[in-house]
Amino acid sequence: MKLILKSFLLLAVGISIAVIVYPLLHELGHSILAIIFGAKIMDFKLLPIPSVLLKLNSSISEFNFLLLGLSGMLFPYIISILLPFKAFWKWYIRITLRLICLLSFALGIVSMIMYKRGNNFPNDDIVIILKNSPQYMPCCFVTLTLLLISAIILFASDFVVFNKKKLYKTF
Repeated sequence: MKLILKSFLLLAVGISIAVIVYPLLHELGHSILAIIFGAKIMDFKLLPIPSVLLKLNSSISEFNFLLLGLSGMLFPYIISILLPFKAFWKWYIRITLRLICLLSFALGIVSMIMYKRGNNFPNDDIVIILKNSPQYMPCCFVTLTLLLISAIILFASDFVVFNKKKLYKTF
């Protein structure tokens, strides 16, 4: 019975991170950088579909627009790097967030490939970037590929930490 309860708790925490925490951090990433660039936040919502509506200055450069688009994926990843992991639950939250970031980077690469072939996900951050600044496709691809590789390495290293520090004993 105790194992079933722990398994349910793990699932509930994982789903909460995927449905609430990651989307919140993603949209906060866009919002924080938009405020830094002088944009106005017109609408911010998490449900039913997470989104942030920004009013950008006409003077925003294409490179800043690129950064603004990628900041949604970068902010949760930076948070996952900064999270401590001395106990099982902190480690679990961190590794779950990292896994979602890893998947986000992989989907960003898939989105670019689909965009190049003429198919795309509507309202996807990468598609919006490439529609406004198609010349940044190589930059986006390299950035997302490097982020994906680093996320895989950090995700794998979390399991080494899990075993070395015997975090499973705190669960």
